[in-house]
Amino acid sequence: MTKKSSRPHRTLHWILSRMRRYNEEFLWAGDIEEEFNKKTAEQGIRKARSWYRRQVLKTIPSYTKYLIWWSLIMLRHYAVTAWRHVKRQKIYSVINIAGLALGMTFFILIMLYIQFELSFDRHNPNAQLIYRVAKELPPGHTHGGKTEMVNTTPSLAPALMAEYPEVKSAARLSRRRNVLLTFGKNHYLEEEIFFADPQVFDILSISLVAGNPRTALGDPLSVLLSQKTAAKYFGSENPLGKILRYGDSLELRVTGILKNMPRNSHFIMDIIVPFETFGTITNLDLNSWQNNFCATYLLLAEGSRPDVLEQKIPELYRKHAKQENWPGGRRYARPFLQSLTSIHLHSDLDGELGANNDIKNIYLFATIALLILTIACINYMNLTTARSIQRGKEAAIRKIIGAQRHHLIKQFFGESLIFTLAALAISLVLIHLSLPAFNAFVERDLSLSLLINPVLIGGVILVVGFVSLLSGSYPALLISSFLPVFGLKRQGLRGQKGRLLRNTLVVFQFAVSIGLIIATLIVHRQLDFIKKQDVGYDKDQIVVIRLHDQNVKKSLDALKSELRAHPDVLAVTATDTLPNNIQSEIGPKWPGIPEDYEFFDIYISYVDEGYLDVYGMELAEGRNFSDEFPSDAQSAFIFNEKLVKTLQWEHPLGREFEHWDGKIGRIVGVIKDFNFHSLHRHIDPMCLYYHKDQRWIYYLSAKIRGGRIPETVGFMEKTWKKFSPEYPFNYSFFDDLFDRAYRLEHRLGAMFRVFSTLAVFIACLGLFGLAAFTAEQRTKEIGVRKILGASQKSIFMLLSREFTKWVLIANFFAWPVAYLAMDKWLQSFAYRAPLALWIFALAAALATAVALGTVTTQTLKAASANPADILRYE
Repeated sequence: MTKKSSRPHRTLHWILSRMRRYNEEFLWAGDIEEEFNKKTAEQGIRKARSWYRRQVLKTIPSYTKYLIWWSLIMLRHYAVTAWRHVKRQKIYSVINIAGLALGMTFFILIMLYIQFELSFDRHNPNAQLIYRVAKELPPGHTHGGKTEMVNTTPSLAPALMAEYPEVKSAARLSRRRNVLLTFGKNHYLEEEIFFADPQVFDILSISLVAGNPRTALGDPLSVLLSQKTAAKYFGSENPLGKILRYGDSLELRVTGILKNMPRNSHFIMDIIVPFETFGTITNLDLNSWQNNFCATYLLLAEGSRPDVLEQKIPELYRKHAKQENWPGGRRYARPFLQSLTSIHLHSDLDGELGANNDIKNIYLFATIALLILTIACINYMNLTTARSIQRGKEAAIRKIIGAQRHHLIKQFFGESLIFTLAALAISLVLIHLSLPAFNAFVERDLSLSLLINPVLIGGVILVVGFVSLLSGSYPALLISSFLPVFGLKRQGLRGQKGRLLRNTLVVFQFAVSIGLIIATLIVHRQLDFIKKQDVGYDKDQIVVIRLHDQNVKKSLDALKSELRAHPDVLAVTATDTLPNNIQSEIGPKWPGIPEDYEFFDIYISYVDEGYLDVYGMELAEGRNFSDEFPSDAQSAFIFNEKLVKTLQWEHPLGREFEHWDGKIGRIVGVIKDFNFHSLHRHIDPMCLYYHKDQRWIYYLSAKIRGGRIPETVGFMEKTWKKFSPEYPFNYSFFDDLFDRAYRLEHRLGAMFRVFSTLAVFIACLGLFGLAAFTAEQRTKEIGVRKILGASQKSIFMLLSREFTKWVLIANFFAWPVAYLAMDKWLQSFAYRAPLALWIFALAAALATAVALGTVTTQTLKAASANPADILRYE
């Protein structure tokens, strides 16, 4: 038998050796080794190992109990020591705990938000098998400036289920916005209504609290309401069987009540009508392969490969759809699949059913939250290492009476844990108080439910562990390494190494803070640039009314005439869209178009003769639309300068141009270019179309005189009620609608303001503590300098210079990073404010001023002290 094979099992031997490290209760564990050797010789190695295993296993419970007991005793000891330290060093302790509490508060709030964003659609049991069919438009085509769109043909879903066995179920979804529903005498303008196939219940986890999901959408004139919508219409009454009037005449019977969909769904349906009714309302062919107006969702069978199915879908189009003949050749849209769980954070297609987020925002939030938490931990490290001289003496005495280094490391990590837990308790209170404001900021409904959120519990434990280890690591390892002789001489980190460490950490803190200040200033400047940018049309004192009532559209000329009769209404126009959001497109067609012409999309807006007057647009040549020219009412166009340049027409006036419906009209004018999209994009080719078909008109805009705006709006409301007594008078001012297009940018600016303020405040907490400590350490030096004739001003400059120079040095690290990051952000704007040097200089001045203001109280206190009192300090 070899020597190795005669030993006990390695793991059991290690456990036993750990037990022998503790007091007398486990010293007998060494006897087990002797007994094991004896039994090996007498009974053999197998029986000896079995006996050895039983002895160790019997000992483990008492050993575990012993460890827990003494761990609690040591934790109590650490708590007592930490409390004594807090009482002796009140300022530094408050700064440490406050900094950690603020950093943890912000970090946990951001983690709550990120957890919610990552959870979208994962509540569906078959989430990994659910896909949405989308499509990429052919080259040269866009829709709303986007080359990918959600809407597909309504014939796709039935064909996929019929011809591909891997498609277990398929459902079509479409929606209509701003629909009037009436129950009795109550009228409700619903923001959106969904039309869906019954198969939607097989795919998404949508459940009914009343009604049968198999038959609820069987009747074309049925409707399903969510619980909250049913309560809005019927209160406590039973809604089943009740009749709702859709629009003017269509009557729908309530056949089911939906359980409210989870908030973390990428779209939420509160009202569902059978999909076939959508064809009835819109007169669209539901068997068409040419029209695209619905989203298609698929549930795949287990084991199916979505990439293989994606390659098969074009075969369906080639089999059923006619080729579209475009100038320059035949082109098809390319279908592709999107997994359900990727839509919310990774999809930004035209026609999205809900407002999605961007994974880049998640990365940005997480990075800044981690940086701010790190700044808070650095405060703890900085102040603890700065006071290492006092703690060094304590460590030296402990070593002299027998403490080992690992005992000291445990002690300082234990104190760090105590401070972190105290900060966590304060943090939870701050989170509870700030959560409503945070929810309003991120537009979510988050809650701090520790008992029902195991992910949050685990996250908080990880945060506490991370903060304890990070903030306590350097002080624990550093102070425990002092030799007793240096600790008793209070030499600690008095040398260059300690100063370098503290200064490096200060530079890092303020580099992050300055970078955030620069980002805040640049975002604010870009938003101010957008607000003042000449976009080519007027934005002020224009009242916009959304047209929903078909009866109003039929009487639109009469309504416009009555509004114009008021002396403070300067001009009125009816259009299909607003001038800052033109989305419709047509292909260029005109008599004699070359066959090899390279195709591109042209944006088009349906307007009337008052459009240019209301929005103050200028003609470059030609004339405006007019009722004085009967041919305009048949078909007439006004091109923008960009379209004329793109077509390379030297003399566009009078030339013929073809609309998508086949009508041929003439170009009567050329308008000066204006930004009909956000300033993220350049101006594209666009034309205005004089349109008399009121079905396609959705907005009424009125230019009003200033000074009596409330009275004028009141007159407009009374006039509106004469033509549309059932629909509410909902109006907006165009400048507000214009600003909403930059909602994300405004939120980004607010976000950076909060981030930079918090980062600077936490960094200044640590700087305040360091200034107080430095003034205390140099007390004797200050007294000698004052006796030798130094002025109060020179003492102040001496103490302040040590901190402000490191804040200034932080700029050299912050500026390049901030420049690269913000330059990349500005590249998303076609029109942007330049990155000026003064922005970086202003950020440096602000950070320096705040840092100087932070240390001023401590430096002035030291500089104005009585020299006699100072020399008695030691």
